Amino acid sequence: ADKHIDRWLLRKIRHSRGFRRAYYISLLASLPPSRRIVTKCDRYADDPNPLVRFYALLIRIGSDPSYALRELSRYDHALTDFEVSQILAQLRRGLLPVACEPLLLSTNRNLRIIGIHIAREFGIEEATPLLLDIAASDSDNDIAQEALYAMIAMRTSFAHKNIVTRVRNLVESQRHSLCRRLAMEGYSANALEKLFGKRERGFATGIAATYKRRIVCSSQI
Repeated sequence: ADKHIDRWLLRKIRHSRGFRRAYYISLLASLPPSRRIVTKCDRYADDPNPLVRFYALLIRIGSDPSYALRELSRYDHALTDFEVSQILAQLRRGLLPVACEPLLLSTNRNLRIIGIHIAREFGIEEATPLLLDIAASDSDNDIAQEALYAMIAMRTSFAHKNIVTRVRNLVESQRHSLCRRLAMEGYSANALEKLFGKRERGFATGIAATYKRRIVCSSQI
């Protein structure tokens, strides 16, 4: 029966394009992939549609999880939040034996992003020093911001000089976004002011007060 499903999906994939092809190949990626399926889907690794390319990657990873890091590091496209969530779903199902620390230490952007999300998703406190280092010194602002968000979710202290310096060097939109997230997570106005400095004092204290009022109002409903 599985072979019939595989053949049917391969035929649908071959005769479709764009997001319809992506849909069929995603169904194929959810099945236990054989080497034959991987060989058939290799042709879609350079498909114009990004989701087709990504699900072709998932099929390669699923066929031999021991090669997951190699395949992810070879992937030439920056992973989106949705794609990272799909990889994390594979991890939660126990299909990918991937450790957090090697990913965070990698120079590959996609691997670092996945490592950050793993640390955040599973609350891996041992990863905190590496997250602090990424947040403080990574040359990629987006990677640094992801590390900051992971630290927020893990309730990590931001009382580090290098973190304060990095946060204050973010562009205004990034600072304000980070400030809102911290306020949502219950960080105090005093903590926000220490982190963002005088330049953002009014914004930070206003955001903290707004979320405090929302919590009080919600508790009275």
